[in-house]
Amino acid sequence: MSDELFQQGADQDLANLASNEAMLPDTCGAAGKLLQLVYADLLLSMEQDFSRAARAAVHRKLHVACEPVPDLVDYLHEVMEPGRGKNFKDWRCIMNKRIGLSYKAKDQGLVWLDDKVLQVAMTSDVLGDERHLPILSHGEQTRGGRQALHMAAMREVELNTPLVIKPRHGSNSKFVSMFPSPMEDGLEAVLDSIDLALDGDDPSWKKESWNQNAVPRGALLQPLYTLMADFVPGVRKKLMKPLELKVQVLFGVVVGGCLNSHPMALWVSSRGAVQLWDPNLPGLLKKGHGLWEPLPDDALEVLLRSLSESWEAIRRDSEILAQRVGLDELRVDWLLGDKLWGPRIGELTYMGTFALDLWPVSWRLARAFAAGHLRRWRDYEAGPYLSYLPSDGASEILNLEEDRRLKLGEIVEARSWMKKHEESGLTRIRCRATSDGAVGWATVVGNQGTVFLEAK
Repeated sequence: MSDELFQQGADQDLANLASNEAMLPDTCGAAGKLLQLVYADLLLSMEQDFSRAARAAVHRKLHVACEPVPDLVDYLHEVMEPGRGKNFKDWRCIMNKRIGLSYKAKDQGLVWLDDKVLQVAMTSDVLGDERHLPILSHGEQTRGGRQALHMAAMREVELNTPLVIKPRHGSNSKFVSMFPSPMEDGLEAVLDSIDLALDGDDPSWKKESWNQNAVPRGALLQPLYTLMADFVPGVRKKLMKPLELKVQVLFGVVVGGCLNSHPMALWVSSRGAVQLWDPNLPGLLKKGHGLWEPLPDDALEVLLRSLSESWEAIRRDSEILAQRVGLDELRVDWLLGDKLWGPRIGELTYMGTFALDLWPVSWRLARAFAAGHLRRWRDYEAGPYLSYLPSDGASEILNLEEDRRLKLGEIVEARSWMKKHEESGLTRIRCRATSDGAVGWATVVGNQGTVFLEAK
């Protein structure tokens, strides 16, 4: 695809791309169906999914930690600006910006999304049933925690239970160990892997969000899910892991998915249909992308069958989870192909990567995220709560979460520096009530009135 066609798409607000959905291609292939769309039709279909998510943002109630601060809003405006060729911002850019801002906010509200122990229980509470693989044992980086994990591992090795050992606090598959037959590998190897998961530290983690680095150090034991090598002839290192589908949710709407092991091989639509990417298409892969490999036929067959049987439940659970928590985005990694366990959530990721090397996906996701938040922003700006000034000149704040006005003089904490809004000419400051966490804007005009702030 030419840069000109990319630019043509970039010059449109994704919130309006699918305003005439009758003109979009019919891609209502059943879940698990292998599509053979013309490239242009595939991109239009993807835009339909992304724009639907952007439109949904306006009516979505978000967790307070997901409401963008002014710095992020300004950046999202830049994301929506036209660029030349590929000189505009993609999902990696937005991810890095949000990661940087997370160290300023240090908001504990969503840390559990990166905690591999807490997310199991929290997801079960939200969905009403267990969706992750069960935790056989977990412990923190303490003497007692280490001993408890070692004792649990000794029991499982005696039973020869296939195990996976992973850090509670990590990411990027670092210090994760799999034991299809722990008795064969030996108890010492299993115990060493527990210690490695507890004590390991990878430089890449310093580039992750504050949320992830706020997770307590620890490790956990879980049953090992079926590996791709179990149903694909010819064992290769890349196949010594489960078939894992990364499902991206945006403003409570699933927009698509890709594979963890073969992110550049295929695209799973919001309906669960599969389209194989042609790596020879110009403009598909970003410069410096990783090694492209096709998915083995046997693994593709398992993927298609799993989607045919379970996609509706996968999409429903992923969307309900994001909606009920109030997330602007969430990646849900689903493990597929195990006849005993069925589809299971491997882990949740907030502020994480998704199809970064696939240019048409990465920049569309970035613009849909920006368009969704900016549509919410514009709607809030147009409301009376940002333009209303009481007769005495004092400022008020509307809580965007609870839809109430804070009382004049109520103590709030500053969430940002004062900043002049160019369109209205008003000076505003992002605030949060100390009484109940209500969040909104205080608008200050000249030296009239007083906003009582408790800066922390």
